[in-house]
Amino acid sequence: MKTTNILLILLFISVTAAAQPPQNRTEPMQALDFLKGIWKGSGWIMGKETRIPLASAELVQGKLNGNALLVEGIHRGRSLSGEQGAVLFEALALVTYDPETETYSWRSATSEGRGGNFEAKVVGEEILHWGQENSFRYIITIDENGRWYETGERTRDGGKTWHQFFEMTLEKQE
Repeated sequence: MKTTNILLILLFISVTAAAQPPQNRTEPMQALDFLKGIWKGSGWIMGKETRIPLASAELVQGKLNGNALLVEGIHRGRSLSGEQGAVLFEALALVTYDPETETYSWRSATSEGRGGNFEAKVVGEEILHWGQENSFRYIITIDENGRWYETGERTRDGGKTWHQFFEMTLEKQE
């Protein structure tokens, strides 16, 4: 009988603990609201020897009661076979906030099979950095005209020098 009572008490404690509301991630995620919307514009990415012009679009939506941000990008340009408007690459990211570590996470995947889990930082108002320290970084800024301006840079010397490989400027669509 004692064993049954102890098991019932442990079960009650575990059910009660599981029923506690999760920590609120919504408030820190509101700092990323400036990214939400449909964005379209142009840019470029470095090929082997030259810049490849892009027509780019980003769809950014809040998900999971404001606890996540879904970022979907599609980038078109001239394919290797010369086809104009071909999809060159697509990217998908899920951005979340961990209240225990007080950090944002940028989990990404691309149509080329690249991706990973990277730290993201809100730097001032309407500026987001994400990437892998001493390897590559992306900087997203909303400029003075309300446009999404993003650059991608990489380093091969531990962060002493950075070389730009990507840029795009997008306008918010209504």
